Amino acid sequence: MASVLRIAILKAVFVMLLAGLSGCGFQLRGQLALPPVLERTHLQVAAGERSTLYQHLKAGLQVNGVSLVTDRNSATAVVEVGGESVSKQTLVKSSSGSALEYELFYSVDFRVTGADGKALISRQDVRLSRDLLYDNATMIGRDTGETRATEDMRKDAAQAILRRIAALSSAQPAR
Repeated sequence: MASVLRIAILKAVFVMLLAGLSGCGFQLRGQLALPPVLERTHLQVAAGERSTLYQHLKAGLQVNGVSLVTDRNSATAVVEVGGESVSKQTLVKSSSGSALEYELFYSVDFRVTGADGKALISRQDVRLSRDLLYDNATMIGRDTGETRATEDMRKDAAQAILRRIAALSSAQPAR
């Protein structure tokens, strides 16, 4: 009997917790309130449709109810993502002069236009960075770490772009 009561109390606490989170505006990651103008969107990424950035943007738009169209003329909005830039800067060197720690930089620009070509979001940059440690004993691990960090930054950039687009819906006046 005590275990049934304990389960009932846990369920009640869980429901109250969920109600409290939804009341404060909490949303699960990936669930954004995108503006209605993005109903049929043409997504154009300079790196191509096979790029990590394109795939994350595509998935993020679709999970939020956006239909992607291949024909730019039938789109209600166009999301254009420009070229990506990746660079690194040495932060710490060993006594022999080899890099021990460096910072990896990633940037990409994007803009969003309506069907009429009018800018909904003017060209903006998304800039990210990560600190990485060199392990001179494992050269392969270093390259893998850099590749993984770059891919993670592409994923984070896609999320940042989607959040900026979602902010557009709160900035637009109600019709």
